[in-house]
Amino acid sequence: MKDFFTIYDTIGFLITFISVVYVYSKSNKLNKKTNSIIISLLGLILTQLVSIRYDSFVNLESNINGLESNVEHFGEISQSPRALSVAKEIAQFYKINKQFPEFFTERVESSIRSFANDIHDANNLVFSVEADEMDKYSLSLINAVDISYHATSCVSMESWWNTEWGKKYAQINYDKAKKGAKIVRVFVFSDINDFNNQKHILQEQKTNGIKIKYIYANEARRNGISLDLDIAVVDGDKIGCELTLDKRGSFSSAKFSFNREKNNSMHEKINNLEDIAKDF
Repeated sequence: MKDFFTIYDTIGFLITFISVVYVYSKSNKLNKKTNSIIISLLGLILTQLVSIRYDSFVNLESNINGLESNVEHFGEISQSPRALSVAKEIAQFYKINKQFPEFFTERVESSIRSFANDIHDANNLVFSVEADEMDKYSLSLINAVDISYHATSCVSMESWWNTEWGKKYAQINYDKAKKGAKIVRVFVFSDINDFNNQKHILQEQKTNGIKIKYIYANEARRNGISLDLDIAVVDGDKIGCELTLDKRGSFSSAKFSFNREKNNSMHEKINNLEDIAKDF
């Protein structure tokens, strides 16, 4: 949209004003008014023509730059056979989608949006994992530890620590601690009975070199801690992980992050929780 007064308008008005004054001073007495009006109108018309011309040029230049950017992206896509194939499949769907029932096109649209969200996350150095993939990715996460590992544990004992994968995960924690890595875990319990039921797990982990802290749910909530999310951070800000829990306290999905700014934010949340939690 054109601004109310552009630089071209301002210059044009000044030139018009000077021209009117000059013509007025040089014209004879009978023609002063007529000549001044004519020069004013011509000046204003020329000013608007110049302003519109250059304003359009700026818009055109902006559109060309945007087109060049898109062409550059198309070039990048064309260099990846897989990306090119996906782009062609999506384009083909939009050509034929009107031939099919609405519920079909809605389902495909939903898949495309999900795919777009995944790509957006990937560009921000984040990727998502579903529940059935959590086991192996949890092991990959703890295996990446060199210096430190800070984590919360809101997950239920039955759905993680008592499972085969949970025990493998715990063993890698112990191995890392023996090699000198600092591992801190904050357990969150619903009440004293929940604490007593899982106390043996805390003792086992402490015996194997893990620094254990704990807190009750009510106190955690008062301090703004979400109980439907577990957080883990590797080596300060190298890798971060947010694990979403369902109503049963089981993992439902997770997001792994290599975005250092995001990981620092997660680390800060865990540190705040560690500050208010009790040592075991």
